[in-house]
Amino acid sequence: MSSDPGVFDESDAVFAVRPRINVTSPTAGQNIYVTNNLYGVIQWNITGTVSRVDIRYDIIDGSGGYPYLIAGYVNASLGQYDWNDVPKTPSAQARIRVVDNSTLFRHYGVGNSSAFNILGKLSLTSPAGGENFTMLDNTTR
Repeated sequence: MSSDPGVFDESDAVFAVRPRINVTSPTAGQNIYVTNNLYGVIQWNITGTVSRVDIRYDIIDGSGGYPYLIAGYVNASLGQYDWNDVPKTPSAQARIRVVDNSTLFRHYGVGNSSAFNILGKLSLTSPAGGENFTMLDNTTR
């Protein structure tokens, strides 16, 4: 860097300085269960200036284009988001994408999570307790 004010240069073309968004959670291989309310499960950090983000997810390793919106116009400085009522779409290749929503250049500030699992839940309703069943009997209730 020169201290001579007569030394300068200008760019030959328009350019943008993009923020960096790093999605830190969910982590690779993490299990997330459908219909759960997960507090702070989506986490990110940002280098640069971003005021608002959109949070999206994809169930086919990002190749589906992140078609599902979890939340839009979220305060980016929060650095985390609760994922309430995780959808009933199991996947072994789910990914989260956090996107800068504070400028017209939304595709410049993008961060993707590692692949994680969305797993189904089983709720056993019978037997509820106190019943007696006979082995090899095909009784259903």
